[in-house]
Amino acid sequence: MTRAAEAWAAKGVAVLMPADSSAEVAVILQVEDAPAGIVLEIFGSEQLYVRMRNGALVFGLVEPYRQRESSSRLERGPAVLTTDDHYVARFADSTTLFGAQDTVVVMPYDESGRPHPLVSIPMASLQRPRRAVFRLDENGGADERVYTVVGESELDEGYTCPVCGKYCEKPEPHTSAHGVPGHYSAGARPGRVEDDVRSRPYAV
Repeated sequence: MTRAAEAWAAKGVAVLMPADSSAEVAVILQVEDAPAGIVLEIFGSEQLYVRMRNGALVFGLVEPYRQRESSSRLERGPAVLTTDDHYVARFADSTTLFGAQDTVVVMPYDESGRPHPLVSIPMASLQRPRRAVFRLDENGGADERVYTVVGESELDEGYTCPVCGKYCEKPEPHTSAHGVPGHYSAGARPGRVEDDVRSRPYAV
């Protein structure tokens, strides 16, 4: 089985929710500090999406972004994604990662400007971080790369706090030093009703 350590490790997943009835787009994040906003310039128009959650990334927890017309309320400039540094892909068996089987995924190129041949994406899991490993299908098209899952999910070294989702090198009790990354209420676990922000005001 291919180990996650051999693959490019994504930091998280952002799901962009359009204002109309269009399908959602998943963006693979390569930095631990999730951008307050994302401008998508890949599908022929410029679209702004705003993060709906406060705090740092929670390992394996999808970050929701909702489309908006103005960036006047953003404290930091949004991340701009273009075809110069990102490409479009589809992931097989991706429902557990992105919420839908046919989600279009936007991936960053590697340092040489090429698509990643092997990528691992964090999956929602308390206490033991897990990653799903995907391989690029060399027979896929150039306009939309296709990734297929490689074996089963891999276990990361480390530990995720069951209270706040913070990634730790080894098991440790939840303390105030952890903060409450990604949550509005202390003690809310990823995926629980308390963490559902779709009906709440923007967090930025």
